[in-house]
Order: sequence, then structure tokens, then C-alpha cells
Amino acid sequence: MKKEEKNELKELFLVKRGIEKKSFDTISKEINVSKQTLINWNEEMKDKLSLIEGEEKEKSIEKFRQILDKRLEGIFALYEKVENEISVRSLEDIPYKTLFDIKIQLEGIINKNTSFIYQTGESRIDLEDIGRQVNIKVNNTLYID
Repeated sequence: MKKEEKNELKELFLVKRGIEKKSFDTISKEINVSKQTLINWNEEMKDKLSLIEGEEKEKSIEKFRQILDKRLEGIFALYEKVENEISVRSLEDIPYKTLFDIKIQLEGIINKNTSFIYQTGESRIDLEDIGRQVNIKVNNTLYID
């Protein structure tokens, strides 16, 4: 096997093993290289494989965070609609309690999924010290009961 061809096969191995997560047996059949050679390459290129796996893991985590952000945005939007509907209803237009119960449930979901950190840059402060900068942190997990 020529060196150039061998390098191409190694690169293909990196993709199939590191990104596609295929087994040695599957890769062996697909690129027509012995399983033992693949095991040797795996050992030889373990640092590259670890880097690729780490990058793929980061991509998956970021994709998951984006999904969670979209879901939470949807919950916020629904919360605002319910709150708006409650504000325009008169007390005679029951089922006010039903809308109010939904509002409470949504508040619970929002509270579980957000945490607020109030800080001045040097130390944390409480809500009473509103005149200073407020930072809001949203958790990376969406909890829905």
C-alpha cells in the first residue's frame, strides 16, 4: 500500500471511528483494511480520536442547549399569552381559576429552569439593591413536571 493511500485510509478511519462511531468490524468491511490494522491505527491516533470525540461531544451539547433554549422560549411565550388573557378577563368570566392555575404551573416551570444571580462585580446582592447591575443565568436543563 502506498503511503498516500495509507494516509487517506487513516483519515477515513478517523471519520468512521471518531465521528460516525462505527465498530472496527464495520470499518474493516467498509474500507477493506484488517481489523488488527484498525486497532493499531486506533492506538497510534488515540490523541486525534480523543480530540474528534471531544469536538463531537461539544457539538451535541450545544445542539441540546439550543433545543432547550427553544423549548424554554416557547414556555415563556405561552406564559405571556396566559398572563395577557388573565389581564383582559373580568372576574365574571370564569374559568378564571383555570387560567390562574395554568399561570401558576408555568411559573413553576420557569422558576425550576432559571436561577437569578445578582451581583455588583464584587459581591452578590439581593433584590432590594436593584439600582445595580443584574445578571440572569438560565440553567441548561429544562424541567417540566
